Amino acid sequence: MSTRYVAIKLLRALVTLWLVVTFVFVVLRLTGNPVEALLAPDAPPEEIAYYTERLGLDEPIHVQYVLYLGSLLTGDLGLSFFDSRPVQQVIGDRIPFTLLLASTALAVAVVVGVSLGIVAALNRNRLVDRLTMAFAVFGFAIPNFFFGILLILIFSLQLRVLPSAGHGTVLHLIMPAATLGLAIAGAFARFTRSSMLEVLNRPYMRAAKAKGVPYRDRVLKHALPNAAIPLVTVLGFSMAGLLAGSIVTETVFAWPGLGRLLVTSVGGRDLAVVQALVILFAAVMVVVNLVVDMLYSVLDPRIRVSAGGEGA
Repeated sequence: MSTRYVAIKLLRALVTLWLVVTFVFVVLRLTGNPVEALLAPDAPPEEIAYYTERLGLDEPIHVQYVLYLGSLLTGDLGLSFFDSRPVQQVIGDRIPFTLLLASTALAVAVVVGVSLGIVAALNRNRLVDRLTMAFAVFGFAIPNFFFGILLILIFSLQLRVLPSAGHGTVLHLIMPAATLGLAIAGAFARFTRSSMLEVLNRPYMRAAKAKGVPYRDRVLKHALPNAAIPLVTVLGFSMAGLLAGSIVTETVFAWPGLGRLLVTSVGGRDLAVVQALVILFAAVMVVVNLVVDMLYSVLDPRIRVSAGGEGA
């Protein structure tokens, strides 16, 4: 992998993060003084001025911006307006819950989606293929909040086998993970099917069949490894789906993760927490895209050649 290729990707990632930080900072401050929303409507001007100064919101916006950038570089994200705790601590308390939900949902999406995509490709134009594609369209089209509420109605209110909200046991994780994972599984199923069909029709697959290679070996040793390369992109896109879907899913199931924290912080205009969460989500997406680009350059050398040449 060329040094120039890596440098270009890192520079683009840093510029993207800087633009996100700037945009979030400016937009949130254009919405007004959050102190006025936190205090009582009849709060005296002296109290508003005191908290405005304490939170550093009395400075000109360009001064606030420079100070905020300096704080970010030192790892200081400020204090939460609600409980006066450091934002790092507020977010750190929620990260394990979101990681648990996201990793479980991703495992559901990969196992279910890839398996169904392979089955559909090996049974092209048959009933199994049509049912799989119907599932993929259903998973892609149905909103998370509707699917989550539907699961609650069936498994919590009717069958009474799963808790409707909260956390603490494995049973609490099943419905949120299914809601988040099955939607992404549809994308994996569609991409796996199309990728497998493309690979199965290539000349080396016909040559392997002509040489007498068993059907199972052709599928597992030749088709699957080559069909998996495009799925790297789907894996990167699925991270965006997990982040966006977690906001809705965690709210529906009262799951105490970052998505629910963002919703409550926006509602309460907890400026420091909202800023940190949006920047964190953006940073995750930038890092994921960077890793996907790097993986592509390893899996397909033509990408790094076109991006800057191996001689760089």
